[in-house]
Amino acid sequence: MLIDFTVANYQSIKEAQTFSFVSESRTEDKNAVFNLENNTIKLYPFSIIYGPNASGKSKFISALDDLCDFVQESYKYEEGADIPAYKPFLLDKEYINKPTHFEIEYEIDNNRYLYILEIGKNIVLKEELYLYSYNKRASRSTLFKRERDKDIYYGSLFSGSKKALETFLLPNQSLLSRTGNSNNDSLKEPYKFFKKQIDFYRRKSYELPELCMTTLFLEQEEKFKHTILNFLHAADIQIEDLKIEHTKKQEMSEYIQNEFNNLKSDDINLLKRVYSAEPKMAHKVIGSDINDVVYFDLATQESAGTKKLYDLAAYIVHSLISGTVLVIDEFNNALHPVIQKMIIDMYLDPEINDSHAQLLVTSHDTFIMDSCELKREQIWFTDKNNFGATELYCLNEFDKNLIRDYVNYGKYYFDGRFKALPAISKINLI
Repeated sequence: MLIDFTVANYQSIKEAQTFSFVSESRTEDKNAVFNLENNTIKLYPFSIIYGPNASGKSKFISALDDLCDFVQESYKYEEGADIPAYKPFLLDKEYINKPTHFEIEYEIDNNRYLYILEIGKNIVLKEELYLYSYNKRASRSTLFKRERDKDIYYGSLFSGSKKALETFLLPNQSLLSRTGNSNNDSLKEPYKFFKKQIDFYRRKSYELPELCMTTLFLEQEEKFKHTILNFLHAADIQIEDLKIEHTKKQEMSEYIQNEFNNLKSDDINLLKRVYSAEPKMAHKVIGSDINDVVYFDLATQESAGTKKLYDLAAYIVHSLISGTVLVIDEFNNALHPVIQKMIIDMYLDPEINDSHAQLLVTSHDTFIMDSCELKREQIWFTDKNNFGATELYCLNEFDKNLIRDYVNYGKYYFDGRFKALPAISKINLI
């Protein structure tokens, strides 16, 4: 589970901005269903970020995505290669050459970790990993500390050959990434969070039959078909069945063979099948036999909303079953507000979400503010200050005597009480 995330000097984000899933309520909070450290920390399964266009919502999500990608992939970087996650704030000369800073607290396998990272253009300047103790509140043990031009400090909980690790560790690589992808077992658990416990919905287009996780799921496990159909039916998508047909795309097959030649043959064959897949959805023919259906091509004959729901289905099902963190940018695109609420309610329902999955989304749709009975701490905003820098803040920061729980948040938002609105001015087109 994700506890909180902080980023500084990253694209439109200048000073440190922090998002948190933590509930600060001292009384019973029906929405904060996950408890850590003997119930001293309560976490929400869902939060939402609002803000005008170009305010930094997507940049904040991108920062979290880039951090996770760096931890997963940097062990592959060649010496001297630029670090893609380094994207400094460019509107202040003092910040252009400053490090990008990340901090993330998370829980996995009943252990709570704090990971700190500072990076430059092609170098790791600081990297630290801590493990919190459940026995003593606020107590934490150092797993490792790494700073530029200094020897790496290893805590007592670190095991394995340190010299062998450092022999292969490059200045632009994450030690956590290098250890997590080696035979050293001491950091496999904290690394696993970035590898398997957080996922990002990245699809931008619904017009082309691109690589899709739902299709991948269906190609791997036939049993997922029933679950995917149940999800689509719950969202009122009127289909009787779905199937995957394959076309002969020789050029794509050759591309995969050449581009992914380092993969196992079974994985390559799976990719070929997914890239050549054409999902078809069965619709009942009116006035015909009960079993008479016609199949529509998902890419060319279904609506944008149906395409997105199909695309999202595997992400949501996998998240709820496996207890992962799912992050979706522009959640409202192509989805009816009632469908959005249905998905959110699945995460808020402890009987459905019994694996402690979490959902973080960005949106413009204020329907969610009021319809899902969210607490103030679950609603966040982004806005830009006078210097063009993104500021992230929570509804809970506003006066609790003026903004009470479950009031008409949407109306208050459009009244300008929370800021984070476009500054619209009159335009003369002549």
